Amino acid sequence: MPLLTQKGEWSAGVHGNFSQNAALQGAYAVGEHIGVMGSASFLHSNKKESFFGNKAERESVDHDFVEAGVGYFTRLRKDQRVLEVYGGLGAGNTKRTRFNNETNITDQSAEGKLKKYFVQVNYTSKDEESFHLLGRDWEFNYGTALRASYMQLNDLKLDGVVQAPRTTCSSNQLLTPA
Repeated sequence: MPLLTQKGEWSAGVHGNFSQNAALQGAYAVGEHIGVMGSASFLHSNKKESFFGNKAERESVDHDFVEAGVGYFTRLRKDQRVLEVYGGLGAGNTKRTRFNNETNITDQSAEGKLKKYFVQVNYTSKDEESFHLLGRDWEFNYGTALRASYMQLNDLKLDGVVQAPRTTCSSNQLLTPA
């Protein structure tokens, strides 16, 4: 959620975890009520075993995705609330490979190109509320973000073989043995 309130304001974030996942996010108010936002996410993981140590579940995941949007923001109710509406698109690549636990040879792979369209509405309080806990006052603010997305998976290849376009599928269906 960009949370923009005036021209020249910006927000940015960098996120990561121990599963080799990284994400960059940013937004900038280019006008009094016009903002731009963008994000990029990267996941390159080659798990030797599952989280609980099961070597039968070894897989490799490569995922790169970027998205950008433009939208409108305004303050409501005496500058205490912010309403934002954004629309945008994204693109990326994804590949998932499962390995045979005994031979370490590729058991199954799925890859494709992703295309995404989205509309996002944010409603946020800029007022900081507080609550008292553990002998200290803790300040916070709150918000709600609703996002509707349409995503397409194009150029789908299963085990290197090009597949006919599908109208609906999930990642679990793609990698479930027949």
